[in-house]
Amino acid sequence: MSEPTPLLRVSARGLLRLRGVWLPSAVILGLLSLVLSMLYLGANNDPVGSTKDLPIALVNSDRGTEVAGQRIDLGAQIATQITGSAELRDKVSWK
Repeated sequence: MSEPTPLLRVSARGLLRLRGVWLPSAVILGLLSLVLSMLYLGANNDPVGSTKDLPIALVNSDRGTEVAGQRIDLGAQIATQITGSAELRDKVSWK
């Protein structure tokens, strides 16, 4: 009968001493960090200029209600105030 093959026993300390294990991981992590930081900085370079001509929507899903026999449609009131605002008239073209 042949002898059983001994199990390979490796400790975490032994793995961390091998350059072939941690060096590629460190390089990949460093490159990934660099790419993500460049994407983050590129997105925040000019946030106001990046939002020019950004479409926005105002949705009024309010059905309103009756209180003490009087119809209250708060959603329509707020939508009218927003679309009729003098501050937003020059900045937003409502469609």
